[in-house]
Formats: sequence, structure tokens, C-alpha cells
Amino acid sequence: MARSESIKWQPASIERAIQLLCAARELIGDNALIQATLGRVYLQSREAGIGCSDRPLNNVREILNQLEFKHPGEFSTLSLTAWYEYITGNIGNAIYALKSALSL
Repeated sequence: MARSESIKWQPASIERAIQLLCAARELIGDNALIQATLGRVYLQSREAGIGCSDRPLNNVREILNQLEFKHPGEFSTLSLTAWYEYITGNIGNAIYALKSALSL
């Protein structure tokens, strides 16, 4: 359901996707896939021009800190790292993280 909301690229839909993923995180607990998906939706809000402050990036950085500590080297962690690095303009790091993720 969160995915179907996020792909609409509408402010209300992206916010609903964030709410659903936060609820899933609370319900299920430590789950790398849910965390990484939440991070990607935060980045999507920034790309869509909905969250243009640093808040979405800060949220993703917090998620990445948790993922890198609890799930280092996992596809979910590496793929979110790649997107984060790309959005923040660190293309070399983005390519490295994506290649690492794809090599798993």
C-alpha cells in the first residue's frame, strides 16, 4: 500500500506512504527493508519538491546510521546509501554503493 501511494508523486500520497511505513516500522520493529523503503520515500519527497528543507535528508541520514550499524553490507542499506549519495551530489560514492549492492 505504501508503494502504491508513493508512486503517485502527489504530496498527500507521499505523506501517506511515510505514515504507513512509520506505522509498519513501529509494528514490526527492526526491519532493513522497511527502513530503507522509508528512506527512499523521504528522498522521493525531496525530489518531488515536497520536502525541500534538510529534514528529509536528515531523516535519511538517521535511517542510514541505524542500517549501517545493524545491517551493514545488506542490499537495502547499500541501495539507500546509493540514492542518498546521489541526491547529495556524491556521485562517486553513489556508484560505489550501487555496484556493491548489485554485486550481492
